[in-house]
Amino acid sequence: MPGFRQIEEGEWQVGDYRTFAILPYGRNELEKRLGAKYFEYRDADLGDSCGAFFISNSGVQFMVEHRLEAPFPEPYTNLNGLNRGQTIDDEEFLTEDLEELLIATGISSSELFWVHPSIKFQPHEVWRQDDNGNQFLVQKMPCRADAAQLVDTLTARGHKQVYWAIASS
Repeated sequence: MPGFRQIEEGEWQVGDYRTFAILPYGRNELEKRLGAKYFEYRDADLGDSCGAFFISNSGVQFMVEHRLEAPFPEPYTNLNGLNRGQTIDDEEFLTEDLEELLIATGISSSELFWVHPSIKFQPHEVWRQDDNGNQFLVQKMPCRADAAQLVDTLTARGHKQVYWAIASS
């Protein structure tokens, strides 16, 4: 089961939404990848657009939004989330929410075309414990989301080993 579901416009929490990141994908790619159903609208400042609303299993709302006119016509997609911080650039919330969205959608940090300058990813390590209790470093990852996705991939193989991610010091 994915870590998110699409929601209708009536379920959407109104608020101050900010662009966390920009993905180098167009509408068709994300419709297929996320199972998104888009609605079209006209933004008074930015022109014709289309978007889809989602909520993660932990309650973080986000929107994928395509600007159909300059300056960012397709194939670029804005990944927008609610500004939960006290300031526009609240590093803690922006980073936490973006990582939550990457985990929920299976999008890797390496796929991001642009990331908000206030977002500061913390590297994480993926570890494995074998049947004898021996622990081994598997790989260092650039962020929690990428590490969590690797843990899920390795765990899905069905071996007896246990995998987990921890923040790098």
